[in-house]
Amino acid sequence: MEMMRFRQKQHYPWLHRFAVLTATAAIGLIVAGAAVTSTGSGDAVPDWPLSYGSLAPPMIGGILFEHTHRLVAGFTGILIAILAGWLWIAKPGRTVQRLGLAALAAVILQASLGGLRVLLVSTDSVQEAALQIAGFFTVQSLRMAVAVTHALVAQTILCLLFAIVVLTSPSRRGAAAVSFPFPARQNVFRLSVFFTGLIFLQLILGALVRHSGAGLAIPDFPLSFGKIIPPFADLPHDPAAPFPVSPEKFQFQVAIQFAHRAMAVLVLGLAVFFFARHRKAGRIGRLAKIMLLLTSIQVVLGALNIWTGKSVYVTVLHVAVGALLLSCSVAAIIASRNTSQGENAPREPFARARAYLELTKPRLTLLVLFSALTGYCLGASGNINLLNLAGALFGIGLASAGALALNQYAERVYDARMIRTQKRPLPQGRLRPVEALAFGTALCIVSVLFLTLYINILTGFLVSLTILTYLFAYTPLKRISYFNTAVGAVSGALPIVCGWTAARNALAPEALALFGILFFWQFPHFLSIALLYREDYRRAGYKMLPLRENGIPRTNRQILFACAALLGVSLFPALMGLAGKMYLAAALLAGGAFLGCGISLALYRNNLFARRLMFASFVYPLIVWSLMIYDKVKM
Repeated sequence: MEMMRFRQKQHYPWLHRFAVLTATAAIGLIVAGAAVTSTGSGDAVPDWPLSYGSLAPPMIGGILFEHTHRLVAGFTGILIAILAGWLWIAKPGRTVQRLGLAALAAVILQASLGGLRVLLVSTDSVQEAALQIAGFFTVQSLRMAVAVTHALVAQTILCLLFAIVVLTSPSRRGAAAVSFPFPARQNVFRLSVFFTGLIFLQLILGALVRHSGAGLAIPDFPLSFGKIIPPFADLPHDPAAPFPVSPEKFQFQVAIQFAHRAMAVLVLGLAVFFFARHRKAGRIGRLAKIMLLLTSIQVVLGALNIWTGKSVYVTVLHVAVGALLLSCSVAAIIASRNTSQGENAPREPFARARAYLELTKPRLTLLVLFSALTGYCLGASGNINLLNLAGALFGIGLASAGALALNQYAERVYDARMIRTQKRPLPQGRLRPVEALAFGTALCIVSVLFLTLYINILTGFLVSLTILTYLFAYTPLKRISYFNTAVGAVSGALPIVCGWTAARNALAPEALALFGILFFWQFPHFLSIALLYREDYRRAGYKMLPLRENGIPRTNRQILFACAALLGVSLFPALMGLAGKMYLAAALLAGGAFLGCGISLALYRNNLFARRLMFASFVYPLIVWSLMIYDKVKM
């Protein structure tokens, strides 16, 4: 007998209707934006936020499209502000309230990006400042990046509004968690999330195609220059064309256009798969049918784009249907929350997401990112390239998260024996070991490939070395040798060097000094933890220094030696010219206080002073690295 569980929620019919109105206005905004790009009217108005200094300029030529886009944007922004306020007053639920605030923040960002794209050409001061901050060399490249981001924020706003529409709809008042009649329903949430991510990636490629002028780079369809894969080594580049481009840019345009086509095949295949598996699943089935229909229409419109030479009507409709497809996939994610079996099923997808997040040890990963940020800032010469920095942190963050997940996979049996680690996802059974293995492996592979291809080969090599040292040297040594802390200190100190090489693409003595600071810092940090949890480590069978014969005195001596060495090594950045006097003073004070904590522990030998040392080990790098970055920026 099928069981159903109802959750009674207060419904606000007029709030829901207003959310529908706001979402409709957002669709109109995307259509208006597509009309601007399709007609080449983006530069028709040189000032912002007014148009030729007026709210009512002459509506002729490109001004008609650009100013209409601004009016629709202003109207939509007002509606979103009202909706966010209404949600905050009505309090239909924390999730919906946060979605409203997120939509309001996104629309403010959207307006700022739209204005920035205009002012990059019309205002020299804005242009110079933006080029310096973003690290671009040409205004055209920066404008394309801003325009693509502008388009993606618009899609994000629409997704947020569709989520609000679904969550405030009358059907949510008595939402039932109904069991599907087939086993495949258990994966509907993950499939919906993956489908949404794939569509969003496709929209990124589509925005790049539009704003890089690659819409007709491949003139035929479904083939590409008469072949399945474009002949990249022998593209028919015509330097005598009316608007010639360089061979390199033409190759980029062809690559982006072909990637967009290939991704369309993947999206269509996934839409067919989604429909085949869930077409009989109530609301999910209806959404699957709509998404398959919209995907099929998108493929036809993509073909018509080529066959009609980018007709304005076709390109605008192509963008609008893509936005609707993304919104429907978001609705499928929300609807799929009620498709899992069991009393706690509606929360299960989010519980699994939290479990995956716990695998990455977020606090430790943030510490790794902070050290990489320090290395990058100190290694950068001149202005910092923010895009390159973001890419480096993204790749290093993925590597850290993946390595920590694989570490928990390798130690899952031992974690179950320790009180300190019993509540991790694998010991509690919230994730299967194979899921943690696949998750961690995927993150590590993607991080190394991304850093190698996008940043530089040296950084990719160092990150791969860090992962291998951490997983295949430090992790097994914890059960074999008391020397494991020294090996772990090597892998833990490499991220700051990775940040340095990401900025400079070369090693230097200064990078070795940064490595030394992080290397010696880890001994008091990890040994204080080992002292506090030595009985836990004994139960798990780990070889930690406090568990040796005369282990406590040995541990204290090693902590004192490491603190003293850290105090000396921390002076090198100032002596080498990496940091100034403020950092030097902070290094002396913080290092002296850290050493004082180590001395107190050696004298009194109790958990209170071990805990103080552990706390000091968290504070020390935050002070030292912050002052390093500050002195570097000031210099």
